[in-house]
Amino acid sequence: MTKYGFILTTSLALTGCQSHGSILPVNSGTTPTGTFNPTSGTDTVTTTTTTATTTTTNEILCETPPPTPQGYDTIWGIPTSEEFTFDADGNLLNINDSDDLLYRSNIMGSTEVLTPYSSSEVGAIRFLNDGDLVVADEGNGALIRLGLDGSSEVLLGSIPEPNSISVHPDGWIFTTAGHQIWRVDPNAIQPAEMMFELPGHDLDGVTFSPDFDWMYFNSDDQGRVYKAEVTADIRLNAPLEIVDLEEGWSELDGMTVDECGWIYVTFTDGRIKRVDPHIGVVQDFIDIPGGWTTSIHFGSGAGGWAQDHVYVMDRSGGIYDIEVGINGK
Repeated sequence: MTKYGFILTTSLALTGCQSHGSILPVNSGTTPTGTFNPTSGTDTVTTTTTTATTTTTNEILCETPPPTPQGYDTIWGIPTSEEFTFDADGNLLNINDSDDLLYRSNIMGSTEVLTPYSSSEVGAIRFLNDGDLVVADEGNGALIRLGLDGSSEVLLGSIPEPNSISVHPDGWIFTTAGHQIWRVDPNAIQPAEMMFELPGHDLDGVTFSPDFDWMYFNSDDQGRVYKAEVTADIRLNAPLEIVDLEEGWSELDGMTVDECGWIYVTFTDGRIKRVDPHIGVVQDFIDIPGGWTTSIHFGSGAGGWAQDHVYVMDRSGGIYDIEVGINGK
């Protein structure tokens, strides 16, 4: 038994594997080789864990990560959605587009409605620096600023299928829109700017590296994971392909990053892969019996959402709680 109800534990023979991607024509590079080690490659990864009084470097942890998890808990009672986010008070916020409501829930499954929000499909939800939310509204083809009181403002409209969001510490919003990635001013003062486009791709899973020097994203229908360097003026250089994860019919979806810089990628069928973004080495992480697993996040460290656990939303019901042993970024 667990505090969430019951535990489903599975014994998996998890072994490391390597997938070989390619560099996009806009840049040059080499085929990834080596072992699973995020401190390899051109970037130096130094990670820290901060407490109220001390800061310690987790170089040993990042060099030799904990064993791959073999089990998980399931959290019940929280309305399902394609994406979710955490607030500073230890609550999970998400929009269930089947009943058009914005919910706030704690880890025990106690849920309250904050405001109605109407859309046939909500791709993502994130907090802005001022406490408002930003919503990737696929159904209405728009990026929306949403207050917790229900107030709303269109930040960018008439875009194809906005599906994933990440907010830079400087406040800039980056969102996928079909085969495009846009940079958007949350205050709607500067005009939105398309960073680049990859025709024939459906982009998803936007997240940053721990130092915010790189942005990662995937092409969910083609199974590829990419990175784009963040410039000094918070724009994006042309993307590079990290790895091709294509393995059958299932699509990629949400992604997140830990403090060591590894990327965690969800498949909609419940598989999770851990990727070294420097050399493209891939590790089978854990398979969960997901009916429709679409988003993954490390816990916020508040309200019981542990910083060294990942939480995976299953749109067919439940949230999987998986202990990683490494904090999220």
